[in-house]
Amino acid sequence: MIETLVCDCWNEKQPGGFESVSSWLDAAKTKYAESSQSVPLKSTITGLGDETLILEITAKNDSYLWTLIVLK
Repeated sequence: MIETLVCDCWNEKQPGGFESVSSWLDAAKTKYAESSQSVPLKSTITGLGDETLILEITAKNDSYLWTLIVLK
């Protein structure tokens, strides 16, 4: 989805020091699992052109709600 909506340039730019989208998602998942999970986790990526990506993870009952926001 990021490649389609933003650019196919993640490997080249490696925003936030993450080598791939998958490594960004894994890091967010780990950080959220280690947190108190009482507040949503927000992870922001810039440096992919004019877009900003915001990943938000929120506990929802016995599962998690993952929201990806693309700001242009």
